Amino acid sequence: MNMKDFRLPALFILAALLTGCVETIVMDPHEKDLPVVIHCVLGNSIVDAAFPGAVFLTGKKQSMTIKYVKGKSEDEYIPVTDAEVLVEVSDTLGRVIDNIRFVHSGNGTWESETEVLILDYTHYSLSVDIPGKETIWAETLSHSSYISTFYLPEDIRKSDKYRGKEEEIVMRYPFMFRERVDCPLWIFAQGYTPEGWKDLKYLVTDNPYADDMNVTGNLFSELEISGTQDMDDISDERLRYVFETSRGLMPDLSLHEGYVRISEIESDMPFFLHAGPIWYLNLRANDYYGIFDDGIPKMIEGFYSDGGHTWSLFYRYVFHFVNSDLDEYLRSVYNKEHQSRNYLTSLYSTTNTFTNIHGGVGIFGCDNIRNIVFLDPSIFYLVNGS
Repeated sequence: MNMKDFRLPALFILAALLTGCVETIVMDPHEKDLPVVIHCVLGNSIVDAAFPGAVFLTGKKQSMTIKYVKGKSEDEYIPVTDAEVLVEVSDTLGRVIDNIRFVHSGNGTWESETEVLILDYTHYSLSVDIPGKETIWAETLSHSSYISTFYLPEDIRKSDKYRGKEEEIVMRYPFMFRERVDCPLWIFAQGYTPEGWKDLKYLVTDNPYADDMNVTGNLFSELEISGTQDMDDISDERLRYVFETSRGLMPDLSLHEGYVRISEIESDMPFFLHAGPIWYLNLRANDYYGIFDDGIPKMIEGFYSDGGHTWSLFYRYVFHFVNSDLDEYLRSVYNKEHQSRNYLTSLYSTTNTFTNIHGGVGIFGCDNIRNIVFLDPSIFYLVNGS
């Protein structure tokens, strides 16, 4: 498989579409005026380059589901097939810059007529006109997803054994934003396998704004690497070194199950991030999962040519910059269901769940996504070594 074939697994692929999974609302089964549930999360397609931090955004056909919410006696939700669906796009001065029209594509799913690139700091207004009903509407505002992954010098020091002798190790924090991030950030981690991307179960961070709602009773020190290390594969050796050194420097960080939610990020505030359990990739024995079938990709030629750094391409973080409405909706779902299912791609319409749909239920929001390589091996260096 080509590493550029990014089919995110069923979790936060909000880069594809959040398809609405709707829970029954208890109501009179003979009620004729059924409420309407709308699920729409605007976003872009991502084409990641192999080089760390490089990412390209492309427009895509935006999608939403529009259905009548069933009563107890119904077997299925009723798709809305007859409606006028429009999203008006305005800039920060309130000037209309575009109109996105949606058409029904089947089973209550509506898609934009053309591919659309979702812009930063832009206002989106949804209107749904169903014959016989008042206009259903919602508004949302996108945020920026600018991210910088440059390193800071000498942030953590610890004496450790390396190559059979005591050395002082310095770890540079892997993440820092040049500007304040004033929207919530949901972070997931994935590893690449012959079957595609696989979600990692736990993440850890020392960011002071990380939410503890999904913290377990376990610590980073309890995570291990699974599989068998290929002693002749320099990638496996680097993977082991980076993981074990990271764990040794931050052993007492609590494990967050599934994801880390960070409410805000101050500018120039570095923070640590890691995930697991990870596994030995055995890249050489597995022919690097085919990514070098056509030669070394131009974007990584030289940077990864020694083979030791290649492993970091096979693990990544998925950063989701969500607006306040989507964030509140997701947290209300989590609080009700005690879990966030499928990287937020399964959304629910339940009683006591937040909605910003006027005249209906559900959610209309924006999600800007960035994929970042797991950990560049150069975050560590030896004070008294090479």
